Amino acid sequence: MIITQLFYDVGNFLQFVKDCRNIGINCPILPGIMPIQSYGGFMRMTGFCKTKVPQEILDTLEPIKDNAEAVKAYGIHLGTQMCKTLIEAGTPGLHMYSLNQDKAVLGILNGLGLVSIEEPTKNPTPAIEDKKEEATA
Repeated sequence: MIITQLFYDVGNFLQFVKDCRNIGINCPILPGIMPIQSYGGFMRMTGFCKTKVPQEILDTLEPIKDNAEAVKAYGIHLGTQMCKTLIEAGTPGLHMYSLNQDKAVLGILNGLGLVSIEEPTKNPTPAIEDKKEEATA
């Protein structure tokens, strides 16, 4: 199995997979998806990793770079669109680089219809709560 580093150009990833297949590499290739969580973090990480970022993404981020909520919302939207394209192209799975920030990943998975991010209506582990109450009584 191959897991790629983060990228934002789906076309480059799909060409990479095609090139691998053409030279006989047939193992599953999972795309590395890193949701945009903040403008500064995105710029640092893509600079550090020397990641090619399509100009359209940079142009979209520029006017919202100082609005943290807008950047996060765009990151979820972009990640969802990228993943839809990848899944439609037959990618066997997705590797999410969450950097311990699960909300964006959950937002993407929710946008794909793979999970629901509704709050649970009751405690899924009532036995643990019962034992805590017994210990304090």
